[in-house]
Amino acid sequence: MELQFCTQAPRDAAQARAAMDESVERVLHLWLLNRGIVITPFHNMLLASPMTNADDAEPLARALGDFLAAVRT
Repeated sequence: MELQFCTQAPRDAAQARAAMDESVERVLHLWLLNRGIVITPFHNMLLASPMTNADDAEPLARALGDFLAAVRT
């Protein structure tokens, strides 16, 4: 999974590439690292095991919610 911030979900690779914002990617990467969550440092990709459950994903979901709240203000 890749995290992107755009008004509409990309429908193809060209739209996905156009939606990339390296400065936002870097800030999110550091935000998550500072909260003990490691994701790839490029494209903010998340690789998850099939054994991942909702409890495992909760810290990430909470950190993403906090990030979105912080950047909106």
